Amino acid sequence: MTTEPRTDSVPARASELAQAFMETPAYKAYKAAEEAFQQDASAQALLQDFQNQQRTYATFKQQGFPGLDEQEAKLRTAQDTLQANPAVQDLLRTQEALQREIGDVLNHISQEIGFPFAPPQSGCC
Repeated sequence: MTTEPRTDSVPARASELAQAFMETPAYKAYKAAEEAFQQDASAQALLQDFQNQQRTYATFKQQGFPGLDEQEAKLRTAQDTLQANPAVQDLLRTQEALQREIGDVLNHISQEIGFPFAPPQSGCC
């Protein structure tokens, strides 16, 4: 005897909610910004440089090499340059907007069921 999955189950409804999010302007804007970022050679080069600076800084810090302050300054400069790129700015802006929308829905669910969800955490670097 096989049982068909219930379409009214919580996971099924969660999938419906995810599909609904994919139709929102915030999600569509994020996906467009993500695609633009992926296609932007300058933004990709800046990201690569930033990641290289992160690795170098981590190595200097872990190994106790001299020049850690200089490496930190290089890392901060790479981060500032990356964050000044318009494609990166748009990606971050649309990502934050989508996270706010998702957070609003989680808060609504939390209120409805009387269970406090932790807000989504965002981080840097």
